[in-house]
Amino acid sequence: MKKIIFIFLFVSIFVSASIAKGTDQSVLPFTSTLRYGMGKNIGVVNLQKFLKDQGYYSGPANGNFGPLTFAAVKRFQSANGIITTGLWGPLSRSAANNIINKQKIQTNKTTTTTTAATTTTITTTTATTTTTPLSIATTYIPSATAGTPYSVTLSASGGNGSYSWWVSDGSLPAGLNLVPGVIFGTPVSAWTYNFTITVTSGTQVAIQPFTLTINSSVANLKLSQTSTINLNDGQTFEIKALYTPAPNCNPFAPCYAPDTTQVKVDWTSSDNNIASVAYKFYDSTAGIITGKSPGNATITANYTVGGASFSASVPVFVSGTIGARLQIIPFAPSVSAGKTISLQALYYLPTVCSSGSCASGGSSMVQATWSSSNNAVAAVAYKSDDPKTAIVTGFSPGVATITAAMGYNSAIGSSLTATTGLVVTPAQ
Repeated sequence: MKKIIFIFLFVSIFVSASIAKGTDQSVLPFTSTLRYGMGKNIGVVNLQKFLKDQGYYSGPANGNFGPLTFAAVKRFQSANGIITTGLWGPLSRSAANNIINKQKIQTNKTTTTTTAATTTTITTTTATTTTTPLSIATTYIPSATAGTPYSVTLSASGGNGSYSWWVSDGSLPAGLNLVPGVIFGTPVSAWTYNFTITVTSGTQVAIQPFTLTINSSVANLKLSQTSTINLNDGQTFEIKALYTPAPNCNPFAPCYAPDTTQVKVDWTSSDNNIASVAYKFYDSTAGIITGKSPGNATITANYTVGGASFSASVPVFVSGTIGARLQIIPFAPSVSAGKTISLQALYYLPTVCSSGSCASGGSSMVQATWSSSNNAVAAVAYKSDDPKTAIVTGFSPGVATITAAMGYNSAIGSSLTATTGLVVTPAQ
């Protein structure tokens, strides 16, 4: 009888040991803040068991939050990108719970119960839901400029799809804010800033350090008028060039912007026949724009200081009517001695410029009266089957002025002429 009892006790102890082997079920998801100095606390016991299981702690699980536990917590925080305070707070608990969740994979456990008479096998299946690991997908943010609006969107992946963001270490540059996933605002100080962004999703935590450089705004040249200047023929407009030096910036105060001053610049026009620009009388720091003929032109100011060059431009539109005109084509003709070239007279109807654009009346080839200033160099004759085309023959090297005259036209109330220089080159 004693022998039977001994065997039963031995088997029971063996079975109990088999059931207990594996993950320590006393380590549950952490929900409470634990700190140095706590004693005989079940939460500290679970913390010590967890840290020992993860390889950060080698002391006893006695529930006393002493130096060994404090040092182990800091090692865990350092390994998981958390500020090493030694306090078992929200970030540490979330990181630990994330590790515990990952260890809860689907498992099959077999428990065997043995008695002196029978053996029973029980199979238990435990299924858990595995979530995608949380991470911050954004690893770089572009630089910004002091005094200029800035916005950058951060993105995360994994977790349960719902994210909470905050700055967990350092601080954003003055003037910038963090709303869910977006850093925005207008930075005020030029410097390089380092900070850490943390995102949580459920019990998961992800951390990403960032560096953001705020550049000083640069010197610039601006004109007192930036939108299109509308003029009529002969009308004038006064314009000024304003120079602003680069601001003086430091990391402890907003950038100090020096005053803007009016400066003397070099003025140019893209088409002096449409609009010209000149210095104002008795004031070389201002320009006077004058409308000359209908059309579009661009006025530009150029300024050089300290080896740096700046420029600024403004469009000018001159309204009015461009009268009818006659033009010889091709433009700038030439012919070899002994050869011929065909010329035609192109008649342009008046062009009206108003409301910011010019509308052409169209053009057409017309019959004209042709003549040469030097028949020894080049002579003109009509093409026999096309009176609108002139045939010019080159006789000797030189230049002759070819003229096309159009008779009186009731649409314009006058006659028109056009001239061109014809170059005769040596015979080839």
